[in-house]
Amino acid sequence: MPTKTTDHTYGPLAAAWIEANCVHGEGDRFGQPFKLTADQRRFLDRLLRYDPKTKRLIVRRALLGRAKGWGKTEFVAAIALFFLAGPLAPTAPNIPIAAASFEQADLLFGSAKVMVNEGPLKPCVETFDTEVMLRGAPGRAFRVAAAAGTNDGGRPTLFCADELH
Repeated sequence: MPTKTTDHTYGPLAAAWIEANCVHGEGDRFGQPFKLTADQRRFLDRLLRYDPKTKRLIVRRALLGRAKGWGKTEFVAAIALFFLAGPLAPTAPNIPIAAASFEQADLLFGSAKVMVNEGPLKPCVETFDTEVMLRGAPGRAFRVAAAAGTNDGGRPTLFCADELH
């Protein structure tokens, strides 16, 4: 169901930020500016609805299911970077990036790293083997495996997962 024009959403803000700061990773569009599809914009509009009184986000959990090749992994990586370094990022973002295996988590995390290393975010974000950190400020996105008992503690500001089936 499309978002109504009367809905209060940060979707357009996120879309503009992603297109200005993220680039495509592996494939034919490597290094080119990230261009969102109409479907991705609709998802952002719904995901980022907020209460007009408090300005706080309404949606607490979201699941994106699309066909293979749609670009889910890269899109979720762009959303993670928006919450790490974008205008809605908290003072010290804490963003675990997970999947059922380290290899799958690496696909999502690797997409975020490429977006940083090959795009406009490079001066303000550093990448390491298992984490992406803000330069000169607290905040990080980091790769974890979804293994029972290994990820206790911490207070995530956003949790991103890929291929959890």
